[in-house]
Order: sequence, then C-alpha cells, then structure tokens
Amino acid sequence: MEGINLFQDHWKFIKLLALHHIQRLLLQAAKPGEPSWESPWGPGRPGWHIECSAMSAQYLTFKFDIHGGGIDLIFPHHENEIAQSCAACEESSVSYWMHNGHVTNNNEKMSKSLGNFFTIRQVN
Repeated sequence: MEGINLFQDHWKFIKLLALHHIQRLLLQAAKPGEPSWESPWGPGRPGWHIECSAMSAQYLTFKFDIHGGGIDLIFPHHENEIAQSCAACEESSVSYWMHNGHVTNNNEKMSKSLGNFFTIRQVN
C-alpha cells in the first residue's frame, strides 16, 4: 500500500458527497411548529451540522485539538461536520475526536426529552 494515501482519498470522497448533498447538510426540512425560512428546496432551517462547523471555524479556526460529543453523534453529526469543514477548507482538521457514553436508567439512555433523568437535588 506504499504510495497510496487511503485517508486522503477517503476525505476526497466525503467532500464529493458533501457537495452532492449540500442542501441536506446545510438545510433541514421544516417541521410543524418550528421556525423556518424559504429556500430553493422549500421551507427549512439551518442544519445543526453546519452550525457546529461554522462556530468551530469562527471561534477555534479550521484546526483544533479536541472535539467531543456523545457516542450517538459519531454518525451522522460528526461525519457530516467533517465533510462540510473539509469541503470549506482543505486544511480543516481535528487532532482528537472524543466520544462519551451515556448514563442509563433502566437500560435506557437518560435524557431530559425522555423525562427519565434525575437532578442532583433528587439524588442527594
């Protein structure tokens, strides 16, 4: 495999996918009751992937050391974020991606949206 940069070829492929599916990456279709704006693809709002890419570029530049999040964000969020950032700037890179597991309650991910969480006051 000497002389073949598979990693670089992989990111070129991801970049092409990002450009091909740009409307999906940049704009999420409007859901009932959510704020939305008109676009060439219909009503929508900025996708959360592009929000993270834009904030990272603005406040951390296109190169930074550590990016983290929940294990459930590896795909599609972090993969889309990588594709978008690399499409915007070829020098874009993150040195370490760190993903945390989840606290569970009765074998289910604990979350505010599910209502199965406890506050510090409740467990103290």
